Amino acid sequence: MQIIKDMNPGRKIAGRNQSTAGRTGHILLLVVMMWWSPIFPGEDFPSARIDEYDWQSIPPSLADSISLDRAKTTFGEALEIIAAKSGFKLNYNRDRVPVDRMVTLEPQKVPIFELLFTLLQRTRTTLIVTPDREFAVVPTGRDRSASVSGQVFNAVTGRPLVGTNISIMGTYTGCVSDSTGRFTLSKVPEGYQIVQFAYIGYEIRKVVTYASNPKLTPGLNVGLRPQEIPLEEITVTPGLFSVMGKGPTMRQTLTQEDMENITFGEDVYRALTRLPGVGANDFSAKFTVRGGENEEILVLLDGAEIYEPFHLKDIAGGAFSFIDVGVIEGVDLLTGGFPADYGNRMSGVLNMKTIRPPISTKHASVGLSMMNAHFRSKGTFNGSQGAWVVSARRGFLDVLLNMVGANEEDIPRPAYYDVHGKLDYQLDRKRHYSLHVLHAGDHTDYVEEGVRLGETNFSSTYGWINYRSNPFPNLFSQTVVSAARLYRLREAEDLDPTDVEVFTMLDHRDARVFGWRQGWNVQYTPNWHIKGGFSVQRHESDYRFDIHVIDETQINSDSVDIYEMSDQMSLNPVGNSFSTHISNRFKILDSLVVEIGLRYDAIGYSESKRLSPRLNLVWAPADQTFIRVGWGHFYQNDGIHEIRVADGEDGFLAPERAEHWVAGFEHTYQNGLNLRLEGYYKNL
Repeated sequence: MQIIKDMNPGRKIAGRNQSTAGRTGHILLLVVMMWWSPIFPGEDFPSARIDEYDWQSIPPSLADSISLDRAKTTFGEALEIIAAKSGFKLNYNRDRVPVDRMVTLEPQKVPIFELLFTLLQRTRTTLIVTPDREFAVVPTGRDRSASVSGQVFNAVTGRPLVGTNISIMGTYTGCVSDSTGRFTLSKVPEGYQIVQFAYIGYEIRKVVTYASNPKLTPGLNVGLRPQEIPLEEITVTPGLFSVMGKGPTMRQTLTQEDMENITFGEDVYRALTRLPGVGANDFSAKFTVRGGENEEILVLLDGAEIYEPFHLKDIAGGAFSFIDVGVIEGVDLLTGGFPADYGNRMSGVLNMKTIRPPISTKHASVGLSMMNAHFRSKGTFNGSQGAWVVSARRGFLDVLLNMVGANEEDIPRPAYYDVHGKLDYQLDRKRHYSLHVLHAGDHTDYVEEGVRLGETNFSSTYGWINYRSNPFPNLFSQTVVSAARLYRLREAEDLDPTDVEVFTMLDHRDARVFGWRQGWNVQYTPNWHIKGGFSVQRHESDYRFDIHVIDETQINSDSVDIYEMSDQMSLNPVGNSFSTHISNRFKILDSLVVEIGLRYDAIGYSESKRLSPRLNLVWAPADQTFIRVGWGHFYQNDGIHEIRVADGEDGFLAPERAEHWVAGFEHTYQNGLNLRLEGYYKNL
């Protein structure tokens, strides 16, 4: 029987043997980190196994599992393997299909169609039905007019499911169902696609369908069965807002489209000011969270802590953030009562994750706006095992001021830029690492009547490695090794010559932080979930502060009163910090989950040691109704770069403490309306 029919019979399918490629790129990276195998939250490791397919015209034999015995081969040989294992006919033209391209095959048992679909994505090909009802592999067409539509409902009651997340696997294409449960996915490449349906409290279902002309594509009627949410995915913390999130257990407060429409200067921070409990002004990107200042918010980007992520710090503390919204995939904002995972902040947590490009993607863009110019590039390589994301921006504020003639006036002209890069590599289904770099710089000159009076320079530089693994189905780990440098230089002289004869000031700070953070996540039993971890950091800094003032207040009078002030300070504080935490999450009843946590922080340079107890619970008294309660103690120490030398301080202040009591009620109605009420009490 002919297994593979070559649509160009004059050419012979060539075969070759490929030895297993050595994975040398990550050996040095993992030598130290592989000594530890603790676990970290499982949301970073979505299951790659597809548990259910709804087959329409695809032969059921493709649902069988397949075991592979080689790591790399050509696309043509991979198609031969699949055809031989399944007895499934495939037609293709060797002149149009990249049969000689090398692809990676993981030697694990996976459904045959899942493997075929992955290979098609990595080679930018698709599976179609020919006029004689045979299956053919063809290049992905440029025609984006295909669509998939239908309706999703509760398989038990038959009621429409409003707000179901629907997406084409392996792409960014997605939508949500409307008030009648109906949906339409447009601009879908023609051919077979896997459509995923996800709704809170229901099974995740994957359907194989053929996307073609909208008038010819039959509608999908998909029923989802209620299913218990895994313990580790239940949100027990009140005050959590998900922005651009993709997880089925998260309610999106702002979508990707919302973020793009409402941001000013492509700024994540300014978009978040739309959230409840968040306050801000028009001048600064900084925002407050339920009465807590922005300095009381822990900022994380792909697992690394980011300090003072702002441009133009001399304008209300920061006019823009240096986090480009164009490379952000999801944002979680916790506005109080957050668990023991997070420490050394009193008011909130801002946790951001960058995008990972879809399979077989290469994309670059250049943009120009009134605020900045940007360049972005993203794509995949090595059979989509690897991926990169690059963003570079340059602010135009100084250029705009010069264009409108401000160069003739005494107006500061700030220049700023930021660069962000990520190299991501999926070793296999259980191991994944990423390398990150982030740099931002600012420079401002102050000129009066053509005379330079001073300047400011700020820079922030970060580099970190994030390694994640799940060696067993119930164990997950994350290791983050990071280095950060914060630099600040302020110089000024003769700010007001009419009143001050001599004024000179120098404020120089240079801080470095080196860290290693380890976390674990263990699903010990279906009703018991454990999280824990530790963090070790080395802090170093250099301060130099010089000021000299002579004020002649009565220079023209007979009695001359001259005030003179001079102060110099040089500091070099160093020290280590250590923190550890553990949280136990229990399902006491089917509708009641409790999480008890304890955190210990020891800051060497400020000689501070503190214990922070935390408690959170969620109760679901009815379907789509949740009541959440949170309580805890939250301590915050001065950072190594935060000595108030301008105020005469030469040391660190004692840590501050906040006690949180937070309660929230949430209910989703059948028409899709989501009602959420929260109250909080903070004692500082």
